[in-house]
Amino acid sequence: MTGLNEGQRMKYLKDGRVFEITKIARDSVILQALDDPTQVLTGKASLDALFERVPKTDSEERRYPRGQASSAFSERKRREALA
Repeated sequence: MTGLNEGQRMKYLKDGRVFEITKIARDSVILQALDDPTQVLTGKASLDALFERVPKTDSEERRYPRGQASSAFSERKRREALA
């Protein structure tokens, strides 16, 4: 899979949960679930078999410009840092 970006959403094909890419390394990717504290570490080569891309809605694009993570996890971390 090419063109991976942090903040991009991916749907896990096995159960339909939506994850967001939080970190991209040379050969691996860390994904954070949007609705629970689950994190997944997987290789870039296995993303096509396990996940599919989920496009952001127009309102999410306006609220979170490119390059900014939009997950609940990231928002919680931002609030903690400001406290």
